[in-house]
Amino acid sequence: MLVQGETTFEDCLVSLNVLCDVLLTVAKLMYPLPEFVLIHKDESVLKDIESLENFRLNVYKVTLSQDCELYDVELHTEPNYPTLGKKFGVKSIAEKIRQMTDTDIEKLLSKGESESPLIIIDDVPIESEGVHFFFRVVKQTQFEAIAKQGCVVLLDYTADAALKDEGRIQEITSRIQKLRKEAFFYVNY
Repeated sequence: MLVQGETTFEDCLVSLNVLCDVLLTVAKLMYPLPEFVLIHKDESVLKDIESLENFRLNVYKVTLSQDCELYDVELHTEPNYPTLGKKFGVKSIAEKIRQMTDTDIEKLLSKGESESPLIIIDDVPIESEGVHFFFRVVKQTQFEAIAKQGCVVLLDYTADAALKDEGRIQEITSRIQKLRKEAFFYVNY
């Protein structure tokens, strides 16, 4: 017989399961994003992505562009310190790598990784592994930027009440469908 205030191991497990269920189902809500922007120089890549617009994406607006300046996205270079530091005095070379203009960077990227050396700075040959190339958003905007291999993805994470409500509706619908399937309740039309 249990005295009031005492709990059993099973009671603790039930409480933990309820808490876990609440945290996983109520606290974690997702909502659709207002806009997805893809920036790439190659038109064929943009056309391939355009074909995905017919799928059910969790985004209201998909924007494809070749113009980085329109979204204040700039290409930058940073020295790869472990690679350069082993071979040379890194400070002067690193500063020159950081100060490269967009046209200089574009020329380097057009060379490709197979050409050696990639660039010569102060009579020092710099290979492709000595420089990191990356894109970044210059001005603070509503977009979060992710860039890899010449492709820049901007995601708008701002959410108003309507988007959050739609996310809740999607979550509720999804949970109802899962419960229906678990209960083997099939709808016949």
